[in-house]
Formats: sequence, C-alpha cells, structure tokens
Amino acid sequence: MGKANNETQIVIFRLGEEEYGLNISKIQEIIRVPGITRLPNTPDYVLGMFNLRGDIIPIIDLKKKFLRVFEEYTAEARVIVMETEDAKVGIIVDEISEIMAVSSELSVGKEKISASIKSDNLLGVVTIAERLIILLDNEKILM
Repeated sequence: MGKANNETQIVIFRLGEEEYGLNISKIQEIIRVPGITRLPNTPDYVLGMFNLRGDIIPIIDLKKKFLRVFEEYTAEARVIVMETEDAKVGIIVDEISEIMAVSSELSVGKEKISASIKSDNLLGVVTIAERLIILLDNEKILM
C-alpha cells in the first residue's frame, strides 16, 4: 500500500446488479443490519437510526437513493458505518464483495466516462478483469 503507483484501499459492495467501491479510509466498520428506528419527515431513502455502542447513527438506503428501487434486504445485506466531517452515518448495501487495493492507474475519471452520467457522487470507475466497479465519493453520497 502507498507505493509509487498510488494504491487506495476500497471496500467493494453490491447494489442490485452493480458493484460500487468506497475509499476505506473513512469507513469505521461494517456490521449486520441492526434494528432500525424509523424517523418521521425524512426523505424516503433515510430508513431511520440505530444505536451503535451509544452512538445514534442515521441509516441511508443507497439502493433507494440511487436506483429508486426498494427491495427487502437478504441475510447478506450489511451496513457500512462511515465517519463524515459532522457525524457517523450508516449506509445499507446488498452485499460486501471484498476489500481491495486499487491503483489510480486502473481508475477512469468521471469526466471521461459519459456526459450522460451527471453525478457528483461519482469519482470514477475501476476495471478489474471483466468487472466494472463504480467508485463513489464517501462524503457526497450522503448529501
């Protein structure tokens, strides 16, 4: 890690049929889906909040936020607990695939992907073998 080729550790997860990656540096932990307390008057992708060792953490359904799809989660679903500048936030994903070091040379920046993808949440795409992994901005996906 940290060699001349600028490797970054990412956690790879699945939402529906797509694979996404987040920089692991802001991820506190990955847990099973906890009991969630619903919150009134919040966007539909905010599932509610949960208690993690005394911290009250809001939880966001990324599939609902990005894909506008809601499906029940399976036993493979996990919550990625991230630290932002202001607080901790949990995001629920279908499944964690792996944690991997990727080189910046493997990444294609968002400006080169497609003019039709207008997302501030996107950092780029990494191609590993036949897999396309969409890299997300840890901070901006929560906005």
